[in-house]
Amino acid sequence: MEIAGYIAQDRDGYDIADIGDTAEAARADALSNVGPWEDRDGNTVDPDHPEFGFDAKFTVLPATAALLAQVRADGGAIGWSVVDGIACTRDEAGA
Repeated sequence: MEIAGYIAQDRDGYDIADIGDTAEAARADALSNVGPWEDRDGNTVDPDHPEFGFDAKFTVLPATAALLAQVRADGGAIGWSVVDGIACTRDEAGA
């Protein structure tokens, strides 16, 4: 499998929050789209906060072109898989 870009995946589920050509782009797009960060008491915190920030809520993974295309077409609430550390479609995982 070849890496064609990156996904930012919600750690609390399997939804893909955003995609990008680079890990940094996927992270930046997810940061701009998910709104303010809050701690357990509802206080707004910095997205780099170690317990409540981006890295506590999301994982950034390399992804295949097919998965990126599926996210563009269908959004991030889709079934997908990871093979050898690369996020891919279910079809690619079964191949």
